[in-house]
Amino acid sequence: MSHPKANRVLEALAAVIDSLKGARVSYMMIGAWALSVWGKPKRKRKRRAGRFCWVIAPEDLILQKLKVGRPRDFEDALSVLERSRKMLDFEYLKHWSGRLGLAAELDYVLGE
Repeated sequence: MSHPKANRVLEALAAVIDSLKGARVSYMMIGAWALSVWGKPKRKRKRRAGRFCWVIAPEDLILQKLKVGRPRDFEDALSVLERSRKMLDFEYLKHWSGRLGLAAELDYVLGE
């Protein structure tokens, strides 16, 4: 499903990235684009400051960090893995790392 406003935002984001002439840019996948690339991202509803909001699931944060791929992102992915290991959905991680071409990166942070 295409949303005109989301498409305008993505076009603007693409223009900004193109203007950087190959510089590496870290960004989080958002909105309709994330859904089209990723499927339905996992998320959790949390209460913060008296309001409910959606928070990225640790599995998707790990995958996003691996996708960006800077040394700091690998450190962040390892940190999330260490803190959340008992509650992670490893089948989900394996599935999406394969679909996104990140299987080797995931194996690296998992120590496999």
